[in-house]
Amino acid sequence: MTSEQASLNVQSASQRPFADDEIDLAQLFAKIWSRKWWVVVISGVVTALAMLYVLFAKPTYQAEVFLMPPTSADLQELNIQTKHLTHSVSVETVYKKVLDQLRSKQQRRAFVLAASSNQADLNTEEQTVHQSFSSLSVNIPKKKKALVFSSVSLNGPDADSVAETLNRYVAQVQASVAEDLAVDVLEERDRKLVQLQSQVKIKRELAKTQREDRVAQLEEAYTIAMAVGIDKLNGKSVGSVSGQNINIVNADTLFMRGSDALGAEIEVLKSRASDDPFIKGLRGLQEGIANLKAISIDRSKLHPVRIDFNAVTPKNPIKPKRRLIVAASLVLGVMLGLFVVLVVPTRKEEIGV
Repeated sequence: MTSEQASLNVQSASQRPFADDEIDLAQLFAKIWSRKWWVVVISGVVTALAMLYVLFAKPTYQAEVFLMPPTSADLQELNIQTKHLTHSVSVETVYKKVLDQLRSKQQRRAFVLAASSNQADLNTEEQTVHQSFSSLSVNIPKKKKALVFSSVSLNGPDADSVAETLNRYVAQVQASVAEDLAVDVLEERDRKLVQLQSQVKIKRELAKTQREDRVAQLEEAYTIAMAVGIDKLNGKSVGSVSGQNINIVNADTLFMRGSDALGAEIEVLKSRASDDPFIKGLRGLQEGIANLKAISIDRSKLHPVRIDFNAVTPKNPIKPKRRLIVAASLVLGVMLGLFVVLVVPTRKEEIGV
């Protein structure tokens, strides 16, 4: 064998696998082409089934409300600066409270109960709450952007109903948080009122006791003055001791004032209608009570959250995604048809022809 013949044999051997591959691919294509109607029918059936599902599947719509944090002016009613009551809240605290309440199961239950006519069956209530709000989602941005905006979304089978329901639920939560914030202020105000009123009561009781003690001291001094015959401060008995330094304010020497002065003071003290003008610090407490009672919260001016955009009736359902399902079913049908064509043997292959 010459070198040229050996070279030709090597070249033919190296080209043979490619020739075999071309033959195999050609056979494969021929097999698919000969059974192309299998692919068409199978892909058509799968696509038709998908279209039936899309046609009869219950659509799901999504409504969304966009929220913004309140401003300082929205919370002005809660910021109180008085001598006896100092109360303030931060925008961050109030906004977080709203977002927490939107996720609250208690708020959802209250909303469903308010809209439901039958509130007797607790199991039914729980099931209704779960079904109505299982898709409720509060979308909170990253922590560093927590005061930019948030949103709350709800899914439902009816486009008009889901938007209306979500708007009413957000409004309920907003009103509930506003009421809670107002109640917190008023409860703190009431606690301060009780404290001040208790101080006023204690001061009045103490003043009454002190007045009664004073009357008892004066009556005793009056008896002594009558016994020793001292009727006036400048009387004869006082003159006999004028050389002495006597403190007539002292309880022991109070009788030296004379029975006339003592009797007059006793009568005045017993007939006194009120001790208030003589109680030190009482008017300041009463002023504080009046200021606290004047504190009120106008709920209409209190906005714990701002509605950036209310939910509107969605035009298109979020699922089923008709185009995507049909396209995916078509691809799946073609792949399934090719699989059947390549795997299931033909009749000729079965009989070994």
